[in-house]
Amino acid sequence: MHKTLTQRLHKVDTFLYGFLNIPREEFMLNQRVCGLYLKRLKECSRHAGSPERGFKYIHVTGTSGKGSTTLMIESILRAAGHTVGCYTSPHITTSAERILVNGRMVHVSDFEEASAIIKKATQRMMETSPLSIPSYFELDFLIALLIFKKYKVEYAVAEVGCGGRYDATNIIPAPTVTVITNIGLDHTHILGKTKTKIAHEKVGIVKKGSHVIIGERTPLIQKQLARESFKVGAASVTYVPAPTRIKSTKHGVSFFENKRRYDVSLHGAHQAHNARLALSVAKLLNISEHTTQKGLAHTLKIGAFEIVSHNPLVIIDGAHNNEKIATTAEALRHIKQQYKADKVHCILGMAENKDHKQALRILIPGLDKLYVTRFTNNYFRKSYDPRTLLKTAKTLTKIPTQAFLFPDQALDAALHNARKNDIILVTGSLFLAGELRARWFPEEQMLKKRKMTW
Repeated sequence: MHKTLTQRLHKVDTFLYGFLNIPREEFMLNQRVCGLYLKRLKECSRHAGSPERGFKYIHVTGTSGKGSTTLMIESILRAAGHTVGCYTSPHITTSAERILVNGRMVHVSDFEEASAIIKKATQRMMETSPLSIPSYFELDFLIALLIFKKYKVEYAVAEVGCGGRYDATNIIPAPTVTVITNIGLDHTHILGKTKTKIAHEKVGIVKKGSHVIIGERTPLIQKQLARESFKVGAASVTYVPAPTRIKSTKHGVSFFENKRRYDVSLHGAHQAHNARLALSVAKLLNISEHTTQKGLAHTLKIGAFEIVSHNPLVIIDGAHNNEKIATTAEALRHIKQQYKADKVHCILGMAENKDHKQALRILIPGLDKLYVTRFTNNYFRKSYDPRTLLKTAKTLTKIPTQAFLFPDQALDAALHNARKNDIILVTGSLFLAGELRARWFPEEQMLKKRKMTW
């Protein structure tokens, strides 16, 4: 029986998820032994042929903006004529989004070939090593490295999954450039409850000889990041100032640097800050201003305040913490002005570990109708019961609010109620964003075209 590309990719996904049921110690929750994460992945990589060797790396960490910054750097390098591999996480609609070569998703057969190598490597590791077998994210990154090796990329741009020091992506050799976008209070149960502790974990990706770009603007944290970078032998440290003359447009945002205008194809003033970091990387790599302009203008990040349809304007947004939701609310205000839109309909679903009350406080002032729901496409994460979101919303606002057990019903209702000049915003969760984005960009079509949008 002929299998679809989606079925074939899901078989690879299932293979990786299968490693989650192996009993292992959660090293990240024990600082004294969490270095074993990297030790076991390096051991597994050795059995897979050490695919992390042979590339120039740009390594990106930070609390917010690291995914966008990673993709901006990738686009600039590609515009400069380099062969580029890019790894980001998590994905929105399909796991194939995580691994790009020259701006495109790779073939499903590339995932199948890499997973076969992983299968042999993990079996060999089980037979020869006392270390525990790596888990899903570690092996997913190893698959990315194997694919980059196959395509002989010159540059590999990698986004950290969580923290940095003990993240799977930190098995790479010394990066040419290390980027730290900012330091905020997220994943505090793993990284620490203060910015100082979190900064220590994130600066752990800096290695001897690397140039370090810092977007954090708190002087105390800046000094800490610089001090710890030079301690391990960083070649240089650059603090990146805020961009000037930021202006929102229908197509994204623009800013000025040395009297030169840069247009960014992503929405929200915060994207100008991310672009300023990418611009600093380009300068270090001696990439021309014209090429940098081209790269920034053609950056694609799906699910990041992404317009997927017009009349009404449908925006898919994966903001899932209050810092990101605040930038979404700001971008919404600007896009409403740019399009001279009438009413805003918001479809909101959130993971159960998020501060939904504060998220609603941030969003409600810009809304005319609210549809609360849940995501149904991730069995490993708990979603808020829509009734909980509805109950909280009613204590905060009198705008019309409906609860839907299934997200497709919420989307149908919003599309039915919205007029041509209205806006429909989907936000609160990457999982919800991916689930509803598939209405316009189905996974099978993405895999056939090897493109994330069209």
